[in-house]
Amino acid sequence: MKPLHLEMNAFGPFAGHTVVPFEMLGAQGVYLITGRTGSGKTTIFDAISFALYGEASGGSERRDTKNIHSDFVPDSQKLLVQLKFEHQGECYIAERSGSLKRDDDGRRRMNPKALLLRGSDGEILADTPTAVTKAVTEMLGLNRGQFAQTVMIAQGDFQKIIGAKSEDRKKLFQNLFHTGIYEQFEQKLRERSQAFDREDALLKSNVLNALQRCRFDDAHRPEQPAEVGAAQPYLDALRAQIAESTQLLAGESETLNQARAENDALIRTIEEQRTLGAQIAELSAKRETLQQLEAKKPEMRQILGSLKQAQRAQQVAKDEALLERTTAGLQRQLTEQAQLAKRLTLLETQLGRTRSRMETARKQAEPLPTLRQEKTDLERALPLLGEKQRKEAELSQAVMRYSRLEREAERAAQTHSAMMEAFFRGQAGLMAEHLTDGQPCPVCGATHHPSPAVRAAGTPSEADCTHAQRARDKAQQEAAKQREACAVLKAEADAMQKDPRIAGQTEEALRARVTALDEQIRSLERELTAAEQAFRQEEGEFTRASGQMENLGQSIENLRNEQTTRQKAFEAALETQGFENREAYRNAILPAEIQHSREQMLRDFQTEYGTVKNAVQELTEKTAGRTAQPTAPLETRLAGLRSRIGDLDTSCRALHASLEQNRATEAELAALIRNMDTLRQKWGTVAEMYRTVSGQMGSGQAKLRLETYVQQHYFRQVIHRANERLTLLTDSQFALRCRATAENLRSQSGLDLEVWDRSTGQWRDVSTLSGGETFLASLSMALGLSDVVQESSGGIQLDAMFIDEGFGTLDDETLRLAVSLLGKLADGKRLIGVISHVETLRTRIDQQVHVRKSADGSRIELLGTSAALQEPEWLSEQFPVLTRPDGRRRRRNTGD
Repeated sequence: MKPLHLEMNAFGPFAGHTVVPFEMLGAQGVYLITGRTGSGKTTIFDAISFALYGEASGGSERRDTKNIHSDFVPDSQKLLVQLKFEHQGECYIAERSGSLKRDDDGRRRMNPKALLLRGSDGEILADTPTAVTKAVTEMLGLNRGQFAQTVMIAQGDFQKIIGAKSEDRKKLFQNLFHTGIYEQFEQKLRERSQAFDREDALLKSNVLNALQRCRFDDAHRPEQPAEVGAAQPYLDALRAQIAESTQLLAGESETLNQARAENDALIRTIEEQRTLGAQIAELSAKRETLQQLEAKKPEMRQILGSLKQAQRAQQVAKDEALLERTTAGLQRQLTEQAQLAKRLTLLETQLGRTRSRMETARKQAEPLPTLRQEKTDLERALPLLGEKQRKEAELSQAVMRYSRLEREAERAAQTHSAMMEAFFRGQAGLMAEHLTDGQPCPVCGATHHPSPAVRAAGTPSEADCTHAQRARDKAQQEAAKQREACAVLKAEADAMQKDPRIAGQTEEALRARVTALDEQIRSLERELTAAEQAFRQEEGEFTRASGQMENLGQSIENLRNEQTTRQKAFEAALETQGFENREAYRNAILPAEIQHSREQMLRDFQTEYGTVKNAVQELTEKTAGRTAQPTAPLETRLAGLRSRIGDLDTSCRALHASLEQNRATEAELAALIRNMDTLRQKWGTVAEMYRTVSGQMGSGQAKLRLETYVQQHYFRQVIHRANERLTLLTDSQFALRCRATAENLRSQSGLDLEVWDRSTGQWRDVSTLSGGETFLASLSMALGLSDVVQESSGGIQLDAMFIDEGFGTLDDETLRLAVSLLGKLADGKRLIGVISHVETLRTRIDQQVHVRKSADGSRIELLGTSAALQEPEWLSEQFPVLTRPDGRRRRRNTGD
């Protein structure tokens, strides 16, 4: 990862829009970021880390995200950081923004936004803070903490690099050298080993449970206790117990089956004797009941006769009902006919009155055509009266204009006459103005002109006269045209004055007459309409009533004919059903509830008689020639047999249950013993492999896991490269090495550091180094790690490094060596940025970024060679700011 271009707005001490063009510092080399304490040097690295990971270079513990917003601007001004960087030959843009809001208690809260673009095509790779952080971490292969240990060494983090614990380096190396596969392999082995342990414990538990379920008699019970080691002897004894129990159960089952067959036969004999005795007793009772039913037959015959007469009467009742319904309908219509006759008389009287009103209204409405015509004529005359007044007004204005034009024509004629007179009087002077000595006079012909006439003052020219003449002619023409217009208007006004419709009339009088005529017409029309409507309504009602009277008469006639027909049908029905007269018919009618009751009585008798008769016949056939025997001796014998069957059944059930349980236990126990043998064969190999890979082999030895072993290989390479720098920087006084063992044998070892001090000849812990020594060791480690990462296949590409302070702890010679070392390291493709206020560095590093502190915020100034500071073309065109400070997102520049 190499930064190319950084933009900040409202970020830390940088209040306004601030640009740091890293690409102008060159593709490689060392540059210095310097300035006064508190000016904002570290804020530049904070901005890079913030754009990539959403946190400052020192992490959230050094600077909270909500405190990144500049205090030099209002909270409402939007914070913006945009970083363009290069990674593996591709350019990317990472942008973070946000605005501050204050909670009710006054505390500030940031609302963050983020965006990650690919520069080649502008594709959005992520658009939320979390997604951008995840994408950057996957792209660079480093999280923010690991970034701070390899690429951006923040102020105060040197001690963390050199004094990092083995576990912290393990996580870093997993990302840098992709050693996580070995941890995954160890995890798989751990899971397999734990699964085998769980399965083995489960098998042992199941074996013990199976041993507890074995059922033995005294002859087959094993002597040893039930434990896992005695599983096979228990299995052998159980199989012998099963064989003997099987034979015993077969004999007991045969005896039980014979007793049950004898029991069933005895039960059938007892049931047959009981059934025969019951049937003989029932036959006697049924015969007595049948005799009683035979005695009721005459009564039932009488009831049956009354029901038949009632059924014939029901047939006659249908014709009687039709006759009564017809008679009632006839009576209703006769009553309606009488009422309708009274209404017709009343309607006839009312119709005469409305006819008289209509005739009167029609007579009064005879003048309506004349009145309507008069109203129409007057309405048409109203516009003529207005037109007459308008014409008279136009005539008055035209006469006034004619008088004015006539006066103007007279003045123009007078002006022209006076001008012509003056022109003629001044002809001598006009001619004298054109005389020339030697030329003949046009009047006398002399060529010498001693006393020429003098032109009088105010003498007009010929052009003046011509102009006056034209003005006179024009004025006379306009006056003549206006005179003709006045004559036309006078003729039109005179013609309208003679119109008889408006002669001697005023507009008020005409309108009053029109209103009176309109009211008179409306009154006559309303009365005529009302009278005609009333007559038509009365006439319609009378017509409808007359029609109803006619229809009602026809209906009454039809009902009378129908009544005669229904009467004949009723009399015929009496005769057909065998009734001598109406009284006999009435006597035969039964109420519905009595009829239903008698019908039900007959049905019950018939059902009971048939049932009892059939039962007597069936029981007689079943008991013919048979005598019932006593069942007490048989029941006593049955009771003894059932007791014996119960004892046999209990014994067989107990034997069967014990045998089934032993069979199931035998199958389970045999399977468990086989599984335990198989599991021990598999488990031994997996467990030994897991202990080896996880560093748990042996007692009293250093614990080294497989992944740590692989990482230790890379770590030794890093230490080797770091010692090359550290030897140079400390004149071979110090050297680093990987500690062989952990602080105690219970911990994992492999990635801990210790330092060799030439002055004492002893290896000691790196935590004992001084501040300057720690800085040099950390710098050497960071550079060594960068070298190994770059060289490793599939490693992470680190094209830049950022170092924040630490140089102030070095003496001049060591500082010189450190700067020289960084310069050699940067000769390739690496760009190294150094933050420091050490004055000596300003004279040793040419390319510098100065941070100027002021009362309204810090500003950036670049110093260096002109070639290095030439602004690239893309700076202002290809990658513009994507989000404005006011929060509105800009479109990416695509040439539109």
